[in-house]
Amino acid sequence: MDIKSLKNTLSSRLIEFRQSLHYSTKKMGGYFRVSVTTYHRYEQGKMLPSFPGLYSAAEKLGISLDWLVCSKGPVYYEDKE
Repeated sequence: MDIKSLKNTLSSRLIEFRQSLHYSTKKMGGYFRVSVTTYHRYEQGKMLPSFPGLYSAAEKLGISLDWLVCSKGPVYYEDKE
């Protein structure tokens, strides 16, 4: 997967997940420990989140990094059992 594809995949996943929870971009930015502007760039596919940001969000939201980044497996960790 090239960087452009990764940005597009991650962008789509972030939008899908945020909308399913009815969260604002500001709230999601907080989970990633970034400003709303930076988070918005993630959703636009203009930037990739840092690994610490991805890890922080995944841990706080209980979502799988496999699902978020690679589009594999269940959304939530507890679904793996």
